[in-house]
Amino acid sequence: MFTKVHDVIVADCSPPNYCWLSGLYESSGTHTVYWSGTDDSLTLRPDLTRVVAVSRRDNFPENAVVVYGTRATISSVSVNPPYYGPAAGTQTVSFTLSTYQSQNAAIEIAFKNQNSGSVLRTISQAAQGPGPVSLTWDGRADNGMWVAPGVYIVTVNVTDPLGNRAIGHTLTQVRY
Repeated sequence: MFTKVHDVIVADCSPPNYCWLSGLYESSGTHTVYWSGTDDSLTLRPDLTRVVAVSRRDNFPENAVVVYGTRATISSVSVNPPYYGPAAGTQTVSFTLSTYQSQNAAIEIAFKNQNSGSVLRTISQAAQGPGPVSLTWDGRADNGMWVAPGVYIVTVNVTDPLGNRAIGHTLTQVRY
């Protein structure tokens, strides 16, 4: 899974291995990562059995400069109840949003069916302030019909006024 190249440990990201967030630049400091068990195509990956963190500095450009600010962050994405059914009422998608200088951000929540690979519902909100966020879903697709039963990836996508994006995922199941 790992190879040593010129005194640097390099992760092998070729199948069946998978490198999430590979090559992503992050700000300094403490980070918490939430992983919903999916790959980049948002396909559930039950074959992955362990998590490894690798930090590399050898590929950071020497002429890069970070002046100020931070991008928006999302934490603690969850759904309540964890299983959705019409008899239970609505389902609430909750997360915590943090933005640079408490600016508002645009939010988009997508519900992707794992069986069909289709995004059946998208909920958008143009200007959301930072802090705890809760939005409800009624189990219906964008066309107003009930969604098919099965496993869904819930993706929260936030875009701040500078165009920086933050993405969070969780899983839910629809049962009838």
